[in-house]
Amino acid sequence: MHRVIKCACKEAEVVNAPVFIDLFAGCGGLSLGLLQAGWKGIFAIERTADAFLTYRHNLVDSGRFQYDWPEWLPKTEHDIEAFLGGYKGQLATLQGKVDLIAGGPPCQGFSPAGKRNPKDPRNRMAERYIEVVKIVKPKFLFLENVRGFNAPFEKASQGKKAVPYSHVVKRRLETEGYNVEFRVLVSADWGVPQMRPRFILVATRKDLGLDWDLFTELLANRNAFLVSRGLDPDCRQTTRDAIDDLRVEGKERIESTDGSVRGFSQIKYQEPESPSAFQRLMRVQMTEGEGPNSLRLPRHRPQVTERFERILRECPKGKCL
Repeated sequence: MHRVIKCACKEAEVVNAPVFIDLFAGCGGLSLGLLQAGWKGIFAIERTADAFLTYRHNLVDSGRFQYDWPEWLPKTEHDIEAFLGGYKGQLATLQGKVDLIAGGPPCQGFSPAGKRNPKDPRNRMAERYIEVVKIVKPKFLFLENVRGFNAPFEKASQGKKAVPYSHVVKRRLETEGYNVEFRVLVSADWGVPQMRPRFILVATRKDLGLDWDLFTELLANRNAFLVSRGLDPDCRQTTRDAIDDLRVEGKERIESTDGSVRGFSQIKYQEPESPSAFQRLMRVQMTEGEGPNSLRLPRHRPQVTERFERILRECPKGKCL
């Protein structure tokens, strides 16, 4: 998807590397994809301190990627509402200079795994996303969320039809001058070993005059995308494909080197003779001879171990507990 957006930026006569802002950035998943596709970061907004420290360490300070972080914005965590309250004037100076605003607003209020509370205060974070869009007016928008973002909170009542929040966001962005399209995509269809449906919204500013159907192009390029990474388009990746080389059985255990915590063990990593295509992709930057990091094994109480073993024995595979 990042490659497709990149091509669209070329069509819009972007001479230099296109630039983006990431809102609700977390540890930087969306940013990483954009940066690996040749984009340049301006800044990212994330309210959780540890998540932002991870983002800054891996993406901003690592020297691996391009950033033009503005001097007026401290490189620290920021709450989006406080950010808007303190930096609207500085944001306005970026108008006409930003190609994309990406973001994944908090999803707990929309998630079917939670209470789906329409009054959850986190739901209004999508409004803050739109507020930044109104000020900066980027060429493109990318918004990611759970599939519940595209489902109404309650059934129709008193002759009124319940409207999914995605439709509300779509109308507001159209009012701001954007052509908007969205779809729910399943991560497993794109080489991720996880059944994870995600709501994906992409918008282009109307004045760009782009005749562009992103999702049609995206789906048309799916097979080529997977084949280019050595993955079978007709076979979804499994947990075994992803982490079978981290299996404990048959491995020597050594003292954990994961941080300063003592008393834990980990496996002595051995590269498999025949790694899966997915493992090769994930281990591409692994230090030779050292293996992946963060291999510390938990120390479960016997009752917890027995519970996990019982779940594996008795519960149907692929079903939510």
